[in-house]
Amino acid sequence: MHALGVDLVIARLHRAAGRRRIARADAALEAALANVELSKAIVDQAQSRKDAGSGTGIEVTRAQVQLANDNGRLVIAQNERSRAVLQLLRAMGLELSVSVQLTDKLSYTLVDITGTQALLQRARDGRVELRAQKQREAVAR
Repeated sequence: MHALGVDLVIARLHRAAGRRRIARADAALEAALANVELSKAIVDQAQSRKDAGSGTGIEVTRAQVQLANDNGRLVIAQNERSRAVLQLLRAMGLELSVSVQLTDKLSYTLVDITGTQALLQRARDGRVELRAQKQREAVAR
């Protein structure tokens, strides 16, 4: 029964990690989409300046290259999201054709670190190998 409990905890951790991966991929995809939109606007602006006689062809070309690079990053972001979704579906044991839509976005949460030292000390105290090493060191002195 204990092994089953450990397997359940591991499965939950995999699902949680999968949800975080998808949330990060969604944020990257959103940023890539925004960059493509911005690059399109810059191409249009460069073309308008060239047409008005105040811009050069190289400016248009540079803007088009930037747009192509941003489109490439968009494809990468889309692929990363697809990969994260597939990994989560595998971890959950669901069919890979299931559509996944997260209900919340990644957000920054301030963590109270004042209690971490006590938690770390408690964790160290619970480790048998550390206690054994301290005893060996005490005997060696």
